[in-house]
Amino acid sequence: MPYPVLADALRLPHVQAEPVPQREAAARAALLELRRNQCPELRTWTTDDPAPATDTVLAVVDNEGELWRTTPRTGEWHLEEPPGRRGAGATLFGWRELLSEFGPVTEAVGHSDPDHRLEGRAQ
Repeated sequence: MPYPVLADALRLPHVQAEPVPQREAAARAALLELRRNQCPELRTWTTDDPAPATDTVLAVVDNEGELWRTTPRTGEWHLEEPPGRRGAGATLFGWRELLSEFGPVTEAVGHSDPDHRLEGRAQ
């Protein structure tokens, strides 16, 4: 399943109309709406939403289409390492840190893509 990504949101006319310092925040808000509208069966979170139970959500896709995983009940998230890329998942993030740096995030489904990047689609 292709997920919209931040680059898609940055191309939207209403995001482009924002002053440069506000564009990333506008793009993140637009991405949240894109994902909630295009993937209504999946949960998408931003910093304003309560954290999910870590025993039910094991993988999410960040605003660039990267796959993040958690070990149940730890609350720690790491970037899934694609084959041939070492050290990418070495840094652990708490839920709020993950959302602040890479949000919004969406539940991951069908994440068997060999390079672990879930392609975005142009809007």
